[in-house]
Amino acid sequence: MVCVGGLHGNEPAGVLALERVVDALDGPHALLKGKLHGRLLAMRGNLEAIRRGRRFIDEDLNRIWDPEHVQRVVRSHPSELTTSEMNEMRVLYRAIQDEVERDAERIYFADLHTTSSHSLPFMWSIPDASNGHFVRNYPMPVIYDLVPRIQGSSAAYFGHLGHTVICAEGGQHEAAASVDYLEAVMWVSLVQAGLLKHNDAQEIYTRAYRLLDEATRAIPRVMEIFYHHKIKLSDDFMMKPGYLNFQEVEAGEVLARDVNGEIRSPANARILMPLYQAQGEDGFLLVRERRTDEARMTG
Repeated sequence: MVCVGGLHGNEPAGVLALERVVDALDGPHALLKGKLHGRLLAMRGNLEAIRRGRRFIDEDLNRIWDPEHVQRVVRSHPSELTTSEMNEMRVLYRAIQDEVERDAERIYFADLHTTSSHSLPFMWSIPDASNGHFVRNYPMPVIYDLVPRIQGSSAAYFGHLGHTVICAEGGQHEAAASVDYLEAVMWVSLVQAGLLKHNDAQEIYTRAYRLLDEATRAIPRVMEIFYHHKIKLSDDFMMKPGYLNFQEVEAGEVLARDVNGEIRSPANARILMPLYQAQGEDGFLLVRERRTDEARMTG
């Protein structure tokens, strides 16, 4: 299992959660030392952005994993790379590729994030039958269709290579609970992927599963995106204050403003990932309980 926290430098919870997991597996007072069946590689993502507490330095590290671009970067000499994120991606790719070349039976790729709005934990799924079956076993909401909409994400890249992808959002960037939720996601992931035996980790697995289940029980477990409001810097986009992830909104409700005026919800829905930070390309998304027979909208 390859895990990355902090692909966005203003999202420290994933890094802290992975540090807890590694400490419990291999620290000086590890409760589960010697219990891992397989290998776990836990990495910090955008090191310079993490140091500065910024989403990114020159470009979004989780938007540049286009397969052709990845190959250009990894084949280039470091002196030829023009952005901080290209250098970060080159190091991450080589570390991950080393694990792939060990001829592992299966690779799980875990990508840990948080959001700028207050939130309960949730997961993304990619359009792959085996991956969808794996994430449905988690006791938390699963959002379909998000990964394909975010061009150049690391999750889409490693999913395209055939690896099982675990994408988790733990909550708001600075919330202490976000670390707890992402740590819980990792314990559930390790057991369900078979890297930890349930009998060896029963207490910690049960506690993690219950934490995620109780936190999100009031939210539909399977949802899909039907509206995606993408933005540019020149839009002068401003989200209306106070929205929470999964908060219900009504058709016609004013959600935000930009240079063209008010932006209203096109339908009754739940809002997801409203933008409350300076950097970012996604203003907000609207989701609803998944119904496969309905037409989908994009915006």
